[in-house]
Amino acid sequence: MAVQSKKNDFLSNPGNKKRLIHLLRDRFERGCETHQARADADILIVQTGIAAAGRCNTILIGEDTDLLVLLCHHAQKTRFNIFFRSGQKSGMKTKPRSWYVRATRRNLGEVLCENMIFIHALLGCDTISRVHGIGKRVALTLARNSPYFREQS
Repeated sequence: MAVQSKKNDFLSNPGNKKRLIHLLRDRFERGCETHQARADADILIVQTGIAAAGRCNTILIGEDTDLLVLLCHHAQKTRFNIFFRSGQKSGMKTKPRSWYVRATRRNLGEVLCENMIFIHALLGCDTISRVHGIGKRVALTLARNSPYFREQS
């Protein structure tokens, strides 16, 4: 049966959303490993990606900057390479961006990556808006240049 409502209207109903998730999980389990988060899925997505990078080169595709932040914090040493790639939305004129997580961590520095979650939460994650109009890019640049986040020689 075709759905006669808009996607956001359909998914705003908790019952619809739950039934759709179960339907998709049941279909995917026929040929894929599946995981279902109880709450926000970001950490489960990142943990699953990092576990996969222990077996093979891995590309994590997502729309959410939080995934890249979590990868930079948690993907300290993986046996294989892990990449983060933004998804291609229909109608987009620009190509999706990709990040090699190991190089991104090296460029940011270990100290900054260790504190990345705090910085991200303070300056703008899904649930908190930007503080004093300072966005993530500016904040990371300031943090990288701060003596508090410089690598110890």
